[in-house]
Amino acid sequence: MVVYLHYAHAIGMERLALLLDEVFGLTISEGTISNILARAREPLLTATAAIEQVVLASPVVCSDETLVRVKGKNWWEWVFVTTIAVPHIIKPSRAKAVVADLLGEIRRDVPYTNNVSERHLRPSVIFRKVTNGFRCEWGAETYAAFRSVVSTAKANGASVLETVQFVLSEPQASKALAGVG
Repeated sequence: MVVYLHYAHAIGMERLALLLDEVFGLTISEGTISNILARAREPLLTATAAIEQVVLASPVVCSDETLVRVKGKNWWEWVFVTTIAVPHIIKPSRAKAVVADLLGEIRRDVPYTNNVSERHLRPSVIFRKVTNGFRCEWGAETYAAFRSVVSTAKANGASVLETVQFVLSEPQASKALAGVG
């Protein structure tokens, strides 16, 4: 729930600690929230790797990027959209090398409009405006992995909260999310 509320609803750590105390009677510190987010990183990254494999098998991939702040510097959040998989990647570069790192040299067909990619980046733009970015690289990486899992869940008509709980519940769950492994 902490991971979901922080990343999906852009609730800052101080407000999240207050919410958990007032609504659930759970008193935890901002440091504990940070530790919870850090523990969510590996399962979310594993799920994202599986999602990226699905994208590699797709003949059509839409892509777009938007500005994100990481440690006070401009980075870029990239999204790659297929019908069933949507990975998000945050990198300090806007260069075509980011696309080549994921897709390699294989040429993909792209639709005539980029609206689907822009729609998938919209929650990240809102998150950026509310939070003003990330204080550390692992936070940005974890957020991108979270967005990958959420966007892919939505693309498949799955419950976002249940999917996040599933990915964080056991090591092999994140691979099963994208039908890999």
